[in-house]
Amino acid sequence: MTVRLAPDACPGALKVHEAVDGGLARVRVPGGYLTGQQVAALAEASGELGDGNVDLTSRGNVQLRGLRPGTADQLASALAAAGLLPSISHDTSRNVVASPLADLQEVVARIDEGICAMDPLPGRFLLGVGGSDVLSVRPDLALVDDRLVVDGRDAGAGSVAALLEAAQHFLDLRGSEWRVRELTWDRPLGDPVAVGTAPALGVHGDRVVALPPLGRLTPSVLGQLAAGPVQLTPWRQVVVPAGGDLTGLVTDPASPWVGVSACAGLACAKALRDVRADAVAAVAPGPRPLHWAGCERQCGAPAGAVVRTATAEGYR
Repeated sequence: MTVRLAPDACPGALKVHEAVDGGLARVRVPGGYLTGQQVAALAEASGELGDGNVDLTSRGNVQLRGLRPGTADQLASALAAAGLLPSISHDTSRNVVASPLADLQEVVARIDEGICAMDPLPGRFLLGVGGSDVLSVRPDLALVDDRLVVDGRDAGAGSVAALLEAAQHFLDLRGSEWRVRELTWDRPLGDPVAVGTAPALGVHGDRVVALPPLGRLTPSVLGQLAAGPVQLTPWRQVVVPAGGDLTGLVTDPASPWVGVSACAGLACAKALRDVRADAVAAVAPGPRPLHWAGCERQCGAPAGAVVRTATAEGYR
């Protein structure tokens, strides 16, 4: 059991975090599904209120950075108008990852509707749906191939109703805990479920899995993606219809950009070096996953990654 004295400080679309480069808003995108109009709305909001970019997160959500002071209400209005903020009270609770290429929009919509109908889940709590690939990001609860999975272990026959009931059970059990792994689950669990991997970059039938370097969608890339639809993945990929403009995106699975990530760098007061610029300058084949961290906290480092951590003298 974990006891915490402070509330979860995860940023949201309404709870803007103040960073060195300005405000940071995290917009939840259940399942990673965005229409072209929603991509355009994010691009417009970032261009008018922030630094013009949209960053992908390890949960298939997005972040807008460099937001000017006093723009929080304007951002919230723009997001609500685009259908990206359907519940003010559940802004940070709508954390759902979905397997790419599996056409799970309707299932995710039902899960999201159920989440918003219960008391808010902690901002760190994560649900998954689809195949075993979603288990690689360690969701608290998942619906995998018609099985309910609780913290990586088989919990019996699964359905949307079973997933939501398990989420409600977590709320009934928790004290100050944020994740299932932090408390004692009082229901029978079976064996661990095999964990899958992210989809390979490239063409998959009528869709393409592509990677924006360091998970950043630039204004020009956002303009291309506004043709929609787009699915964001928890591996900081985008899934788009085949045949579109992919300039600025990586589609070669052998690219040295595959598996490379970095923290916010000098946008954070704790960073000792411009890790994002250093990652761009040094990208080359090598061990993967590889994460560049601006300080000892190593924020955003994937499980099992080789981490290059900035120091006063360079990197270790």
